[in-house]
Amino acid sequence: MSVSGQTIRFHCNHIHLDSGETAAGEVACSPGNPLELSIGQRNADSIKLPDTARIALGRVDPHVHFRESATPTREEFEAHGPAGTTYETLVDSIRAANSQYSIRSGCLAALKGGVCIVGAMGNTPWGPVGPYRHQRTQAHYTK
Repeated sequence: MSVSGQTIRFHCNHIHLDSGETAAGEVACSPGNPLELSIGQRNADSIKLPDTARIALGRVDPHVHFRESATPTREEFEAHGPAGTTYETLVDSIRAANSQYSIRSGCLAALKGGVCIVGAMGNTPWGPVGPYRHQRTQAHYTK
C-alpha cells in the first residue's frame, strides 16, 4: 500500500469537522509533515475507505497511561535508585504523586472511554531506566 517516505492519501465520505458536521474529502499523510486535509477533493491515487469508515482528526485518544508508581524496597533503591536523594524523600514523592493517579482510576477511565490499550507513564518518581524499570512496573500493575 505504501512506499517508505511517500505520501499516502485516504478518501473518506465521513470526515468529522470541528463544527460537528461531516464532509467527504481526502487526508494526506506525509512522513515528517502534519496531516493535510482537503475537503471535497479526491486524487486518483487516494485509497478509498469503505462508506462505514470515519475519520475523526484530533478527537480520539485511544489509550490511557497509568502514572501510579511502584514503591521500591530499600534494597531496590540502593541498587537502582536515583542519585542525589534519600530513600525517605523518594517514598514521600511517590506517595504524593500516587495520590493524584492510580491504576484503578486509569482502568475506570479506559473502560468509560471504551479503550483497550493501557500503558505505563515514563515520568513517575521511581523507576530506574532500562529493563528492570519495565519489569518492576509491569509486576506492580499486574498485581
